[in-house]
Amino acid sequence: MDPNWIIAAATLVAGPSALWAANESRKSAKAALHQVKLQRPRPLIVIDWRWDVNDSDRLVPQALLLSNIGDSPAFDIEISDLQIQTANNESHVLQTAPIRFIIPDREAYCSHDLRGNSGVHNFQQPLSYFVRKAKDTFISSRPVTDPRLVEPYYDSLLFRLDYRAADGHKLTCECALRFSLVAVWVEPVSSWAPPI
Repeated sequence: MDPNWIIAAATLVAGPSALWAANESRKSAKAALHQVKLQRPRPLIVIDWRWDVNDSDRLVPQALLLSNIGDSPAFDIEISDLQIQTANNESHVLQTAPIRFIIPDREAYCSHDLRGNSGVHNFQQPLSYFVRKAKDTFISSRPVTDPRLVEPYYDSLLFRLDYRAADGHKLTCECALRFSLVAVWVEPVSSWAPPI
């Protein structure tokens, strides 16, 4: 038998196997790289804010408190606007100034402005005013027999918390300002980051 035929036959059998092995190796390397990227240090910003309605109105927290509980700095931290339309057709928009950065294990209080039908309101405590208006609007818009009044919360205002990691990846957390009969608080609804 001619040795060239044996080499040709071995090449035909080994070629696709080598191609398959190279493809699998490439997939494994890509998966390993993805795991390394996921293990990179990341910031994790959480919002801490709660008001128990039974407390005095003077005890309403004056600003949202942001904490970085992650292991990397967070940059360009922004909170989307919150808006409420009152029963007498007044519009109130709570705007939050961006924060440039928060390093790990540190906190930062937000700065808020309140805008309405007549422009910027000059309140010393815009968050407190906004929360009281929203709470009053939600309570007054529900009939006493509304079954939602006995559930854990009866209304929410949704907003987004956006920030960047040191490597430039944008992270987002959907949040809700929840209103119940006894308290108002912020809680995360969902969070996501674009693929690495």
